[in-house]
Amino acid sequence: MSRPHPTSSLVLRLGLVFGGACATALAAWWRAGASSRFVHSAARGTAVVLEGSFLGRVVIPYHRPPADGASLKSASSSQPRAARQPPAGSPLRCAWSRWVQSCASFLAERLRPSSVAALWRAAAQDAKQAPLASLSAAVFGFITLFFALNFFSGELRGLSMSISALALFLLSLAGMLLPAEVWRGSLWQRLFPRPFLESRHSILYVALGGWLGLSSFFWGPIPVLGLTAVVAFAFWTLAEPEAGLYAVAAYALLDFAIRGSLPPLFGKIWSFALLGLILLAILLRLARDPQRRFYFTWVSLALLLLLLWTALSLAFNPVSFSVGFEGLRAILQTSLFFLATLNAIRNQESLRRLLAVVAIVLIAISLFGIYQYVTQVPVKAGWVDRDFEQDISSRAFSIFSSPNALSGYLVLFIPLFLVLFLDERKWPAKLLFFLTFALALLAIFFTLTRGAWLALGIALLFLGIFHDRRVLAALLIVALLLPLVPQFATRFSTLVSGEYWSKSASAGRIYRWDIALEIAASNPLWGSGPGTFGGAVAYRAGYWPGVYADNYYLKTLAETGYGGLGLFLLLLLSILWEGFRRARVLVERSQKNLAWAIQAGLIGFIVHMFTENLWEEPSLAVSFWFLAGLLLALPLLAKGGQVDSSRGLFSRESDHA
Repeated sequence: MSRPHPTSSLVLRLGLVFGGACATALAAWWRAGASSRFVHSAARGTAVVLEGSFLGRVVIPYHRPPADGASLKSASSSQPRAARQPPAGSPLRCAWSRWVQSCASFLAERLRPSSVAALWRAAAQDAKQAPLASLSAAVFGFITLFFALNFFSGELRGLSMSISALALFLLSLAGMLLPAEVWRGSLWQRLFPRPFLESRHSILYVALGGWLGLSSFFWGPIPVLGLTAVVAFAFWTLAEPEAGLYAVAAYALLDFAIRGSLPPLFGKIWSFALLGLILLAILLRLARDPQRRFYFTWVSLALLLLLLWTALSLAFNPVSFSVGFEGLRAILQTSLFFLATLNAIRNQESLRRLLAVVAIVLIAISLFGIYQYVTQVPVKAGWVDRDFEQDISSRAFSIFSSPNALSGYLVLFIPLFLVLFLDERKWPAKLLFFLTFALALLAIFFTLTRGAWLALGIALLFLGIFHDRRVLAALLIVALLLPLVPQFATRFSTLVSGEYWSKSASAGRIYRWDIALEIAASNPLWGSGPGTFGGAVAYRAGYWPGVYADNYYLKTLAETGYGGLGLFLLLLLSILWEGFRRARVLVERSQKNLAWAIQAGLIGFIVHMFTENLWEEPSLAVSFWFLAGLLLALPLLAKGGQVDSSRGLFSRESDHA
């Protein structure tokens, strides 16, 4: 089979590039309503350049009208031919001079700071009121230029890639050109509370997409699009602090992706950058609206006392400052997300979208964990006791460092989505919440973590008492059926073995707990100092290598003494007490149930910390503080808007007005 001639291939590529560029320009100008102005401007410019020549007759309708008001035809015929010749000198140069001057004045007018600011404000308004059309316009510009350049350079090969590029091109073109009425009443309308309007500045988004496509061709799509997304997210957060909470809701997934794909420096600083961005956005909002206030609670006071005691423990112990500060930072950094969440969220719409983000993240994490268990992914030797559990070869851990960490994350959110499933009345949202709850429940079972199972049982027991008695009945049925499941029976049968307890006392949890109690007995007031026992910081610093406390309360006791443990318990009790008080004052049924669900998840997490250092996992600690901030912010949301308690949290007045 003969290969196509290089010249014909080059001509074909040039034609496709030119056609794609023309389609981009025409679609963008047509969408912006500027096609007629563009044609008229081009014709007028051509008329000026060709004035007095034979070709100028083609564009006679765009000649300047005569001064006396007569028609162009009569004025032309009444003058001698010589009088109608262009002026002496250089007529073409004069025409180009006038054209350049008009272009310069046009650009000067459009590039004034006030005009640019107004243009970008209008474009931002488009992003709010016509989000899908604006996004489609940007994707259209990106696809057109990026794939055209790749096709022309020979990088785009194969039928599948060409079909994919064409499909993306057509989808983005359709999304850009479809009228707004198509989106109204659809699922997208429920995700974007503002009504869909026509986009008036699609040309800006097409130009932005084209610039990104050109940049991606030279520097690669992943870094260019990633940097663009970060910059856009930063500006969005500065304008609306609630936007930053979407990243907090997806913190576990983002942390896993950033640490796994970017240099270590980014993994260390991205959390600081996100926290600083949200707090800065909150301060800017306070500056714009002096009537707003920054909220503190008794939880903040308890947290401040704990941090102060930990700092004193560092001062009164011969511990390296870097190690002690790292242990102190592990508490301070994640706890600030509590204040960020409490002060950033201010309306029910933001809460609804945050819960949708959490649901999507939880589904992804649960599916990955289920996949690991079903495919029997190999696990570390210490995760399975080969002496007692020969029939267990794998445990789910998903994106986390261990099955215990995954189970701690799931314990936080399972009660929440159980309540959302029970309370929701609309079937699309109800199915989403049921899917989230069912997958998370299956994933936590596949972690084979006994402590998490017990913690979840206590959380659901609390939920059944304060929310819905049906939960108690379901919990009783599950408790009767679980012993029939082989994995469950194997995991709990080891607890009645004397040999298991002997191994635990010699090299297991009991052995490590005894060490913690001995350290506390030797220094009961200040402990051994933060970051010196039973955790990741101590392990990296060389303190008690290989010894993890597997009990965050005993770890806190060993590092900060009985005073530090007492203040840590005071902090946890203040969170639960403040949450209980706020749940009691809420009037709307959906909000009250949501408060009890969050409270149950926090209780389960607190119980689970008796068998695992969950607080040391940044993803888990941030999720804990995120839920605590939402819990204490619920009364503030109730002041800002009401929810129809008969339709569930995901209903709005506009849905049934």
